[in-house]
Amino acid sequence: MLRYSLSIVVAVLSSLVILNADSAPEDKVQEAINETLVQARRAVDEHGVTDAAMKRIQTALGQLAQTPGLRNRPDLSGLHGSTTTRAVVLASEGDDGLTLILARFTSAAPTPIHDHGTWAVAHVLEGQDYYIQWERLDDRGDPERAELRVKYEKVLGPGDSVYWYGPPHDIHSQQGKDGPAWELVLAGNNILRATRHYFDLDTGRVTEKKPQ
Repeated sequence: MLRYSLSIVVAVLSSLVILNADSAPEDKVQEAINETLVQARRAVDEHGVTDAAMKRIQTALGQLAQTPGLRNRPDLSGLHGSTTTRAVVLASEGDDGLTLILARFTSAAPTPIHDHGTWAVAHVLEGQDYYIQWERLDDRGDPERAELRVKYEKVLGPGDSVYWYGPPHDIHSQQGKDGPAWELVLAGNNILRATRHYFDLDTGRVTEKKPQ
């Protein structure tokens, strides 16, 4: 009887060791994510939404990007009406607070030209991101029409980052180049829940809706 009891205890302890070994990496990933949000909050509180704060957040995202297993997320949701462009919130202060997102951009087609209604910093984890920053030429007098032109475009690789300020400086589009691009995006609010504007370059039409 004692032999069977000891066997059961050993089996239970072994399963707990395995469980802890499996969960430990996930705990470390979440700790790193939470620490990044803390650093971002500290940067904004100390510097405001300025170049100094954005650069500190770029550094924090670069450090977070070194965390193994960061993009192993089964819960990504479709973005921009696409089944291949996907994103998930990693950490957030709430809909109106700082929010950290993991996003995957397909190489099949670019995202629609869109804004976020807030500032953000994007850091490429894996792949290459063909990023285009747009600017408005009109006076924004008509909320349903806009005239745009390319402000700059660049290909961002792993470790590269870019940031933008709030409206009207937050209009952009992007696309994975030669495969999907994975990115960390830290924004001034929960950009996966906030209403944004989509811009049709051919017609000039502006549509307001949520991204998901």
